[in-house]
Amino acid sequence: MPGRSVTSKVLALLDAFGPASPALTLSELARRAGVSLPTAYRRVAELVE
Repeated sequence: MPGRSVTSKVLALLDAFGPASPALTLSELARRAGVSLPTAYRRVAELVE
């Protein structure tokens, strides 16, 4: 979604996880969070760092 803040994207990525989905592929994570694959990659890499 254009215009979303970095914070809202990170929160959407974290919110994608749950009791039924404690582990996700990067593609699943991007789809569930509603962000592009490159965005998911960048934000996840920042969180891991």
